[in-house]
Amino acid sequence: MKYRAEIDGLRALAVVPVILFHAGLGVPSGGFLGVDVFFVISGYLITGIILDELERGQFSIAGFYERRARRILPALFVVMLCSIPLAWLWMFPSQFRDFGQSLSAVGAFVSNFLFWHESGYFSGPSDTKPLLHTWSLAVEEQFYVVFPLFLAVIWRMGRRQAATVIVVAALVSLLLSEVAVRIAPDANFYLAPFRAWELMAGSLCAFYTGRWGVRSSGVLSLFGMALVVVSMLLFTESTPSPSLLTVIPVAGSALLLICATRETLVGQFLASRVLVGIGLISYSAYLWHQPVFAFARVSTTQPPGILSMFFLAALSIILAYLTWRFVETPFRKTGPARLLGRKSILLAAAIGSCAFVVLGTAADRYVSPYIAMSRPELFQPDIERLSDAALCEGFGPHKSATCSRFGDGKDVIVVWGDSHAIALEKGIVPIAGKSIYVVSHWGCPPIINVKRADRIGNAENCDDVNVLRAYADFIVRLKPQAIVLVGRWTLYLRGWQREGVLQAATHFLADEKTAVPDIQTSREVFEKHMQETVRFLSATAPVFVVTQVPDLNMFSERERLLLDDLPSDEILGWHDVEVAAFHTVARASSFQLVDPRSLFCSEKSCRVRMNGRRLYTDDNHLSQAGAEMVWRRILEEISSRVQR
Repeated sequence: MKYRAEIDGLRALAVVPVILFHAGLGVPSGGFLGVDVFFVISGYLITGIILDELERGQFSIAGFYERRARRILPALFVVMLCSIPLAWLWMFPSQFRDFGQSLSAVGAFVSNFLFWHESGYFSGPSDTKPLLHTWSLAVEEQFYVVFPLFLAVIWRMGRRQAATVIVVAALVSLLLSEVAVRIAPDANFYLAPFRAWELMAGSLCAFYTGRWGVRSSGVLSLFGMALVVVSMLLFTESTPSPSLLTVIPVAGSALLLICATRETLVGQFLASRVLVGIGLISYSAYLWHQPVFAFARVSTTQPPGILSMFFLAALSIILAYLTWRFVETPFRKTGPARLLGRKSILLAAAIGSCAFVVLGTAADRYVSPYIAMSRPELFQPDIERLSDAALCEGFGPHKSATCSRFGDGKDVIVVWGDSHAIALEKGIVPIAGKSIYVVSHWGCPPIINVKRADRIGNAENCDDVNVLRAYADFIVRLKPQAIVLVGRWTLYLRGWQREGVLQAATHFLADEKTAVPDIQTSREVFEKHMQETVRFLSATAPVFVVTQVPDLNMFSERERLLLDDLPSDEILGWHDVEVAAFHTVARASSFQLVDPRSLFCSEKSCRVRMNGRRLYTDDNHLSQAGAEMVWRRILEEISSRVQR
């Protein structure tokens, strides 16, 4: 396939916006579309090469994968190797565990599945994941596993018929994407079936130019450039992508591939020395920029400023040039590595990929726990049942619910809640003459006749109003002396933040009368049924509602782990909606509000460490030290209001 300098220029037009976007500069707001442009270019080049070989009767699957291995793996392996010591040096245990998982996933070319899976409840901020950008490489590699064989088979039907089949397949993929963006946006973003149409758009360009050649057109190339640039300027993170709207930059890229030549103004611009130079190193620049940015962010408690990010972007370009000069070029064009035979290249590729899978698995399973043992106060355990007490007899509203019992006295105290009740178990000490039951199910609010309106994570375990009612019925049968309700109330009233973006829609509450839940109806459902819950339970025993411990979800993990105190203004402001909701509930029902926030926060700051002990295991769940503090406060309130 004949070299075209303007395609390297188009690569530069794709990679620079991606780097600026990931630098967090906000310009261009649609810089992420550079990846879509890359997909079109990749589909065009790969298909063009395969078509040339098919026409000459020289196509070889082994040859195809040898070229892919030479092109992709050497630079990728170098970046991954350089990332390992930096991750070990700067990352905290939970981050290093995630890094190990991504290392394995990249080695197996399934990182898009990993990052899709991590896009749920406990996912960390994406800008601190050094290998997040490799999802696009995984999409391409998965496409390349299927497409060459697919093309070789349909080629036997004839060139025109093969092109027709690809058109149909691309339209099906686009239709699937438009549906998925509405019902499964994370899968739509990360998975190959919903991205295949972009690569196939490039393939169809190769069919066109292979048959009729590159059609020089100043008007169409200018129109194509306008479609790409305007999309990058106007699209934002809230724009559904990929979707029918993504056809705009994809179509623009296709027009540039077909119509931009040296005879056109746009083609001359794309073939300029600067853009071609950036395009030549664009692959390495894409590989380096995310790790550089991510490690800069995890190595400090404060995010790098604008000038720092510009410097880091320049550093990515410098590293990209060195990698292109001393790694990419020797394996592809000149140098001893170019002399390696096909078998040697494919064997080295397989060994290298397996090695990273093994290294990542070791980091995930062995290295992170070792770090955790040496720095136990920093370890973030999984949110699950933590008590060693026997399961409560006769409890079983749902198979996924847990019930722990502390002590065997006649007087009963029941704690009912979500994962915050589970975390509270770590601070409970048995009391003479009392039995303390903790009835819990993470993600399920201790409120009767409600359900989680979403179906993410564990939501399917509490989306039936009868399940939560069964919890309450079990508690009443215990005839307790006091009932304590514990929950992450702001989660159901406001949502949570990820990368500074509110994630309210993932935790709506609904009841049998809710048609289409939104955040307002979720709050109304919360207040109505919390009143109902308190009235139902208080007929048996006094009810104590524990306000949520200070939620730190607006701060990074590094800030939470390195600092002893965090500014209280934003933290306490996050709880305003909770305070207002409980004031509303109190007007129609009788309960005692237990507010532990004064244990953590003053007017200026909130503690995350006290006497050398961490008070949290993550951004909202208590450690043993924090749980002990809150449990003592709960017992004080119960003792002062309940007769012995």
